[in-house]
Amino acid sequence: MRNARIPFTIVAVIAAIITGASAFTLIFSNRLAEAQASCDQSLWGNVWLPQRLHLVNSCVSVSGVIKVISINTDGDDHILLQPDPKFRNFTNSANSFLLRGYLVVEAVCQHTPISPDDAISACARFSGTHFVVPPIGTHVKVIGSYVLDKEHQNWAEIHPLSNMG
Repeated sequence: MRNARIPFTIVAVIAAIITGASAFTLIFSNRLAEAQASCDQSLWGNVWLPQRLHLVNSCVSVSGVIKVISINTDGDDHILLQPDPKFRNFTNSANSFLLRGYLVVEAVCQHTPISPDDAISACARFSGTHFVVPPIGTHVKVIGSYVLDKEHQNWAEIHPLSNMG
């Protein structure tokens, strides 16, 4: 992820030097807006107990291989992704210890929740995308909010998932 930012940073600094700081501000603002536009922040209204998630970055893109797919009782698809080497920094010691180094990806309200009651009400107003999760072993790119789940020893997640391809 860091390598992807280096060329942009170099271009932005050169633009700032040549044309003044206002060009840097304009380029940076446009880049930030494009990143935020690719994530659907309205999905947070469908996250069960959002206060359990510590938001690290509102919109990130990570690629890797799907290793496990399950359905949570709250209606979310729960996907374990083995991140590509350049995205391994998105996992932490909790992911290593509890999930074999996999990154959790959660697509909210993909199924009818069976419990708890507040998850049922959160999904009742779901109007987002229903994803067809590719089979285990498929290489995918996921886009969503990068969070730490305080109820699971702060393991890292992409939750809610905004896009997958």
